[in-house]
Amino acid sequence: MKNKKVKGILEGFNNNMRVIMTHFTEDGEVTEPISVDMAEFIINSWNETVEKFGNAGIELESEI
Repeated sequence: MKNKKVKGILEGFNNNMRVIMTHFTEDGEVTEPISVDMAEFIINSWNETVEKFGNAGIELESEI
């Protein structure tokens, strides 16, 4: 059961990051700078991911 939760949490974060990366990269190369709003979204998304792990009973040390 815990493996399914972990997989779901990581897939959600991965999907968010994949969508973001398509906005400012092409073939793995950065084509434009990341805006402040986008950087804040990435940080918030990671913090939400860490919180979801905590809610699932998995404590992470995370500093961004």
